[in-house]
Amino acid sequence: MDVQLKNGVVIDFDKGEIFKNGEVIHKLTAKEFKTLEYFVNNCNRILNTEQILSSVWGYENDKSGEQNVRDIIKKIRSIDDSFEDAIETRTGLGYIMHLPEQKPFDDGFLYSVKNQKKEKYMINTNKGTMLGRQAGSCDIILADERASRIHAQIFARRDGLYIVDMGSSNGTFLNEKRLGENPEKINVGDVIKCGDIKSEDVFTLEAAPKINSSVTIINSHR
Repeated sequence: MDVQLKNGVVIDFDKGEIFKNGEVIHKLTAKEFKTLEYFVNNCNRILNTEQILSSVWGYENDKSGEQNVRDIIKKIRSIDDSFEDAIETRTGLGYIMHLPEQKPFDDGFLYSVKNQKKEKYMINTNKGTMLGRQAGSCDIILADERASRIHAQIFARRDGLYIVDMGSSNGTFLNEKRLGENPEKINVGDVIKCGDIKSEDVFTLEAAPKINSSVTIINSHR
């Protein structure tokens, strides 16, 4: 499998090599390979340290875990400037990979979630939307004490919007069903609850046609 980045850079997963304009510029180590594979398979989605460690190293976080992740990201970014552009650090949250060939879908609609107070929060299909109790890191601040600081994330893939639980203590529910570890596709009219099945943090996904590219986001916490 080949993955195209900017400036003529290609990740060749079959050969385990990085090419630029047809020339090999780097041979991937096992950890670099697994890290890039995990990022590519989850592009446009924020990945935290625990998720990266579990998938790449096979263990949960410990004292050295965060440093291991920082080191491998630094090594990958040093291969070529295109990796600096592709792998973005989201302070307090983790990392997100953007690929030119995997741009989020654009079906001509703007998406938002509406809570029980009828307040609307726009969904950022380019960078993802984080839900949680931690102000400054999350786009939508949850009020329920049963919600986690970093609770759930809504993000876009080429075929639509998805939601994933971020390892919350009390769970994220989609249409009354608790989410597992894997992302679930969400559609207009779906109901999301964070923290508990009886949570007051209830959101409904809505869509409206785009009138123009200039949109004022009123109820954003960031």
